[in-house]
Amino acid sequence: MDSLFSPRCVWVTGPIIVGAGPSGLAVAACLREQGVPFAVLERADCITSLWQRRTYDRLKLHLPKQFCGQLLRMPFPDGYPEYPTRRQFVDYLERYAAEFKIKPELGTAVLSARYDETSSGIWRVVTNGGDMKYIFHGAAAGHTAGGSRRLRRAHGPVGQPGRLHQPVRDATVHRAGRRRAGAARLQGHRLVHQPVPRVSFRASGD
Repeated sequence: MDSLFSPRCVWVTGPIIVGAGPSGLAVAACLREQGVPFAVLERADCITSLWQRRTYDRLKLHLPKQFCGQLLRMPFPDGYPEYPTRRQFVDYLERYAAEFKIKPELGTAVLSARYDETSSGIWRVVTNGGDMKYIFHGAAAGHTAGGSRRLRRAHGPVGQPGRLHQPVRDATVHRAGRRRAGAARLQGHRLVHQPVPRVSFRASGD
């Protein structure tokens, strides 16, 4: 068993959340309210990177605000229009993270997550930057939350929905290659006289 006191290891006394998008922020906020320690690992250099870096400048939520985008425990501001803009949504998410004191480890990509069968419930989450490891005892979350059966059963990292963010067990995280169309569609004026980009029904735009 690797030493738990290695300078390249971080002991986490609660769940590890992979990704600081809307889903990851909402999970973190709920854990914060229940007094459960957690760590958020985000591979980009900002929260909700898909919304900040890979969306149209003039994008708006595609459903009324009461049905789309609003996260738990914090409604959209009263002054927001029925269909918030991309900038308004990003501002809302940044305020949400600040309100619940969510501070992700930015620039930290998860490479693998392995459950150690010999260590009474320890998960080892390896990230970029060499052999950096985050070590999480799955049972700790249940004890911290005062015996919540649901949290006691969360023996592993919490991943955001979507094929790029699914938690893995004793495996290496393989991220499928993304189409590069997103990089060219951030600003409409760059698409003049160019083929029309495809329209996607996935929330991430993938």
